[in-house]
Amino acid sequence: MINDATAIGREAQIKMSEVDAVDSQNNYNSLNIILQSFSTPHGKIDYTSIRNDPFNLNKFLNFISNVSPQLYPELFSETDAKAYWINVYNALTIKTIIDNPNVNSIREISWGMGAFWRNKFIVGGIKITLNHIEHKILRGKYNDPRIHFAINCASNSCPPIGNRIVTGDNLSDQLNKKATDFINDTTNVRFDHSNKKVYLSRIFKWYKKDFTHNHNDLLEYILEYHKDGSEIKYTDVSTYNIIYNKYDWLLNE
Repeated sequence: MINDATAIGREAQIKMSEVDAVDSQNNYNSLNIILQSFSTPHGKIDYTSIRNDPFNLNKFLNFISNVSPQLYPELFSETDAKAYWINVYNALTIKTIIDNPNVNSIREISWGMGAFWRNKFIVGGIKITLNHIEHKILRGKYNDPRIHFAINCASNSCPPIGNRIVTGDNLSDQLNKKATDFINDTTNVRFDHSNKKVYLSRIFKWYKKDFTHNHNDLLEYILEYHKDGSEIKYTDVSTYNIIYNKYDWLLNE
């Protein structure tokens, strides 16, 4: 059982014989249809249209309510499981917004950021929160900072959710691209060499420990993915003053 999650009974589980690989692919494709139809490359999501036509989202949510890497570990490689949880997080964030019309920010749902730690969803037969998926599973198990560029919190300053799901096949390449795209967007990373300053997304402040786990410094990590990383020497920017941008929590719609 996942820590901090509440079991809702074995009757919620389905028999292994009922899990069909082709049907699983169809369910994943249902989320792909949502992203391809209602998400822009720049990160905007048409929540109103999804709310008005929730069939494909509900299909995917029904699938994940019955199937998870914990429930059926034999169905998932490690990369498949990591991709599963990224897609689940993003789908549940969309579900959170369409269930709460007329909000301007996910922070308005419940109190004290309750949308992340209080709202619970059924995944693999148990109740689970967005916080648990992010911190206990994605961060806690996989120790991969690129995950922060792949999950979306329904806000303008979040990394774009993209036009398609992530998959276990070539997942590392997909995460590298997401990291590269985010870091080379000047709204997230901007070097001011004349004043020896660097402006960074607040994500790098909140999760600095993740980005520096295998690096001496945060900027060293960033330069791995920055387009000018081969020209900018870490020793030249290591003394730069880091300024974290204000985070825009307004809905990315």
